[in-house]
Amino acid sequence: PSYPAEAVRKGLTGDVLLRVCIAVSGEVERVEIAKSSGHAVLDRAAVQAVSTWHARPARWKGKPIATVELLPVRFNL
Repeated sequence: PSYPAEAVRKGLTGDVLLRVCIAVSGEVERVEIAKSSGHAVLDRAAVQAVSTWHARPARWKGKPIATVELLPVRFNL
């Protein structure tokens, strides 16, 4: 994700842990904050970016399956 300009100006850093629901098609169906960075601007940037991603779905016995994954996003200056 892009580092928000506001966060850069304020010197904000942190880690966001996201819960990402990935469909059989690989589309990201839902993104939730499992653990906040403590800064709403960083949390929003992580959710907005990951919401637009497309993933390679997990497979079970050779077939794609829907999954829920935990994804850490680190914002460091």
